[in-house]
Amino acid sequence: MELLHFKKEQTRHFKVYCAFGEENGYTFIRNTANFPGIDMSRLHSNRSFALLRLLNTDGSQWETRLEQLSSYKNQSLGYFYDSYPGYNQPKRVGPNVHFIYLGLLPVSMARNNNTQGYRANGKDFTFQNCDRKPNSYFAFYFNLRSDPYPGWMQNNFTTGWKDTSVKLQKSHYMPGYYYFQF
Repeated sequence: MELLHFKKEQTRHFKVYCAFGEENGYTFIRNTANFPGIDMSRLHSNRSFALLRLLNTDGSQWETRLEQLSSYKNQSLGYFYDSYPGYNQPKRVGPNVHFIYLGLLPVSMARNNNTQGYRANGKDFTFQNCDRKPNSYFAFYFNLRSDPYPGWMQNNFTTGWKDTSVKLQKSHYMPGYYYFQF
């Protein structure tokens, strides 16, 4: 499927993958569509959850429904491209570093000493924000060829969304070039 993007007088085309569920349709952006100005607001109509997919090293594909913790269920998720208005800056930004940003809590809410986190496939993954650093977001990078977080440690919180993923049937697989480095 081709999707048009309009920015000023310029038209950009890029490929997307569409998956249709019982209640919703989902749009996945190809990981090579790394040019400035994709308008994420044109790609979603429901900001209460996101569908994340994982390509395993063995070629299997997995899916997770990610949403707010129940204490923040009235707070919409923030979907952005190369920006994070009202949210915390991701670790890697700069010219020629393009990313999709999934914000859980805006800075105004994430700077509190409170329990934060996300819900993945019905299971809560939380942390106590004791240092007031607003790190409630996911960043997915286009064709990043190096470790996006040097020194980053994997733990139950950072990989929980992957650990609760459900394996997809092969008939629901999408091409590998729709998967991002996380």
